[in-house]
Amino acid sequence: MRKVLHTEGRFTTCWGSMTNAIKELTSAIDAGSAEANLTLAQVYEAQQDTANAQTYYQAYVDAGVADSEAMNALAEIEMGKLNYSGALSYIEQGLSMESVPNRRALLQNQIICMEYTGDFAGAYEVMTAYTAAYPDDAEALREYTFLKSRVDTPAGTEVQGEVVVTEDIGTAEADSGTDGTDSGTDGADAGTDGSGDSGQ
Repeated sequence: MRKVLHTEGRFTTCWGSMTNAIKELTSAIDAGSAEANLTLAQVYEAQQDTANAQTYYQAYVDAGVADSEAMNALAEIEMGKLNYSGALSYIEQGLSMESVPNRRALLQNQIICMEYTGDFAGAYEVMTAYTAAYPDDAEALREYTFLKSRVDTPAGTEVQGEVVVTEDIGTAEADSGTDGTDSGTDGADAGTDGSGDSGQ
């Protein structure tokens, strides 16, 4: 996930205090500045006020001037709330933009969200493209190996402390039970035949 680059020090240098920053940026928004929404969102993010940060990031997006950085910021706010499906929506919008200078960060978050939503096949596909584009990322290479094992491992096999379970297991067990019943029937038939032969 991206590091929060917006610190209170940055804004107090410009406006003297966070209170002044909020006041002046709010006035700029009222005067019709779409970009002021982005800066105000960053001010609130620096204060770890994610609710207001999300409000102004969203206002920036709704103004039609959003960029991939804002989309990633909104995605990470949703990830912080464990809303990974919602985060994926912002990530996909960010990746679809014409200019995506933060593609690497967006892809990293996309993989994380796909894993948390259980889409390991999708995460593996994105990770395959990611490692091809960024082969220097050693942590991603390790994650690639893990995802490959999740995709390639048959149902019911333990993978790094987890058991991959699908409906196929239940079907297989049912089939196994049926086979066992058939086997028992065959045994009974065999016993009957044996009894008949021995009586003769």
